[in-house]
Amino acid sequence: MRILFCGKSGYPSSNNAAINRYSSIAKVMSYENDIIFINRIPLLENNCVYNKTEFKVIAASYHKYRPKNFLKRNFIKLFSPMFEFGTIWSLNKEKKIDWVNVYTDYFGLCLFYFILSKIFRFKTILHFVEIRSEFKNQNLFLKINHFLYDNFSMFLFDRYLPISRFLDEHLKNKNSNIKALIIPPICDFDYFKKINIPNEFNETYFLYCGSTAYSEVIVFIIDSFEKVRQEKSVNLYLVLNGIVPDELKVLLEQKRERIKVFSNLDYNKLIGLYKSALALLIPLRDTEQDKARFPQKICEYIASEKIIISTNYGEVKHYFEDMNNALIADEYNEEIYAKKMEWVVHNISNLNELEGAAYKTGKKYFDIISYKESINDLLKG
Repeated sequence: MRILFCGKSGYPSSNNAAINRYSSIAKVMSYENDIIFINRIPLLENNCVYNKTEFKVIAASYHKYRPKNFLKRNFIKLFSPMFEFGTIWSLNKEKKIDWVNVYTDYFGLCLFYFILSKIFRFKTILHFVEIRSEFKNQNLFLKINHFLYDNFSMFLFDRYLPISRFLDEHLKNKNSNIKALIIPPICDFDYFKKINIPNEFNETYFLYCGSTAYSEVIVFIIDSFEKVRQEKSVNLYLVLNGIVPDELKVLLEQKRERIKVFSNLDYNKLIGLYKSALALLIPLRDTEQDKARFPQKICEYIASEKIIISTNYGEVKHYFEDMNNALIADEYNEEIYAKKMEWVVHNISNLNELEGAAYKTGKKYFDIISYKESINDLLKG
């Protein structure tokens, strides 16, 4: 079958959790199928080094890299639907398109691919990963867009891939007739096995990787770390993507002796940092947004053969148990979370058993190979 991946531009960049999830699912679908990624808008930077692409990639606008010219960039954005329509028309003429995967934040694009599916007679899959109307500080356009997306996108596609049970229930509460397959965060565990631990990082540290859009969570981690009683020197590494808010900049400057900040890391170097960390941090809040989402970083953390320190909310409680295959705080509370970090510091020699149990869980639920049959059934059903 010929299967397209559309909506989310930027492949093969590995600095984006959404792209990493998208490409992982593409690997699962690639068995005996023809996979093509379409980048609607050129987002790749010309001066960056990207991993070798596993799949064919087509730049719908004929520009592989992001133009420096402001007018050209906005011209491409304005006419991107026309460029993509022409690309899909050509691909379908060359060989019949069977499925189109869609990963997007915009309801307008959902309608666009729905219309294309009727014109070219292919089936569609929507990757559903968030309750977007729960986002804070939205302008009027985004409020309307997210309302439409969260309430009506479940009537436009043939199949759905929710990332969590919460989202699966949300979809089916809106439309009981949909066909969905829950796929949690997944990645290629074999790829992670091949990455070596870097020699330059000989410190003992906790690590958190995430977007600066979650600045509240980053502050929570810093404050929790400050409460950890230590018998030896332990640092905190933060790998942050996005623009750092001024308030967070000030806090990081104040704590710079024990907190190191990284950004725009090569993916293999990032994996190396995961592998040499003491433990990997991923606290989730008791909010509708965090109950719905399931961070892609969790599968990458586990594939790195490390334990996670999280909280007992959302999807985490369905896969992890405190002191069995992870460290789970009962509440999103700095004192309680710090106690879990403190336990790690005082029990470094006892972490191997927990790490082994976590990895076993990961191989069962978060490795791409685990979903080969279920994805195949979804495509054929």
